[in-house]
Amino acid sequence: MLKVVGIIGYKNSGKTTLARALARELTSRGHEVAVVKHTSHHLDLPGKDTTTLGEAVGQVGFISLQESGVFWKRPLSLENIIPYLEADIILVEGFKTEKTFPKIVCLRGEPDDRDLFDGLAICAILPPPAPGGAGGGSNPSPSQGVAGGGSNPSPSQGVAGGGSNPSPSQGVAGGGSNPPPAPGGAGGGSNPPPVSGVAGGGSNPPPVSGGAGGGFNPPPAPGGDGGGSNLPLLGQDEVGRIADLVEEKAFKLPNLDCGGCGHETCYDMAREIVAATGSVEDCVSLQPATEVRIDGQPMPMNSFISSIVRNTILGLLSPLKGFKKGKIEISI
Repeated sequence: MLKVVGIIGYKNSGKTTLARALARELTSRGHEVAVVKHTSHHLDLPGKDTTTLGEAVGQVGFISLQESGVFWKRPLSLENIIPYLEADIILVEGFKTEKTFPKIVCLRGEPDDRDLFDGLAICAILPPPAPGGAGGGSNPSPSQGVAGGGSNPSPSQGVAGGGSNPSPSQGVAGGGSNPPPAPGGAGGGSNPPPVSGVAGGGSNPPPVSGGAGGGFNPPPAPGGDGGGSNLPLLGQDEVGRIADLVEEKAFKLPNLDCGGCGHETCYDMAREIVAATGSVEDCVSLQPATEVRIDGQPMPMNSFISSIVRNTILGLLSPLKGFKKGKIEISI
C-alpha cells in the first residue's frame, strides 16, 4: 500500500534538510522514494526554451539523456501528481492544509508552531540548537549563560532572557525600563512570556523542553481531538527513528469524502488512523476491487492507483443512460 507522509513547518524550520536526509535513509532501506514539494515560486527558468514554449501552450514536456519532466501551466492537486510517481513512499514537503496523510512537524521554537498541529502529527522535530544557547530559537548567538535569549544580540553574561534594552547590567534580569518578569517567569523585558511548557523567554522561545528523544503534548486539533497524546520529540539527526515512524505510520487517503467508511470526511478518518483508533483498511475506496488485464495478465496496481482507475471509470459511465451498479467489464 502506498505510504505518504507530510513534512510541514514554517520558513527556516529545516523541512528540506529533513526531507533530503529522510529520503536517503528510506532509500538505503530498499524503498522507492519520491518527494513532492510545495512552492510559491515559478518553476521554470526565464530565457529557457521550455519557458518560451510555455508562453504558447499550457503543457510542455522535456526529455534529455539524463532526465524528463512536464510543466503544466496550472496548479494541480496531490491526487493529480501522485499517479505519475513510481514510489512506495512519498515525502510531501509543505502542504500544511492537506489532511489525508500523517505529518512530521518541524518546529522553530515559536508560539505559532502550535498552529501546525491538526491531529495528524506523528512526531515533532526540534531545530538545531543555537550555538552556545540553551534550546533553539532563531537567535544565532545568545551570550554565555543566557537561557533562551530574546531579540537582543548580546545581553550581559548571567542575564536570563534580556528585554529590548541592549545592555542590562550584569546579573540583572531584564534591566532597564522594561517591566519585571511575570510571576514564575525567567527574565523580564518587553518580550512576551514563554509559551506554556516552553523553557525560556524572549520573543523567540526555544523548542519544547525535554530535548530530543523526549515527548510533549500537542494542542488539541480543531474540534477538540488530537491533543494530549505524547508525541515523539526528535532531533534532525535522529533520522533513523524518524524513518521507523514513516515505515510504521505513513498512509494516504484518497480525499474523496465519499462517506463509505462511516466518516463525513477523509480528515476525520485520518485523525483516527493517526490516533490508532482506526485503520487505513477501513477506507472502502482504497480496497483493490479493480482489476486491469493486459493480454490476459493482471496489471500490478497499488490500492491508490486502483481506486483512481475505479472512480474515473465510474465517473465516466454513471451519467450515461442504461448505467446501473454491478460488475463492469471493458475490453479494448
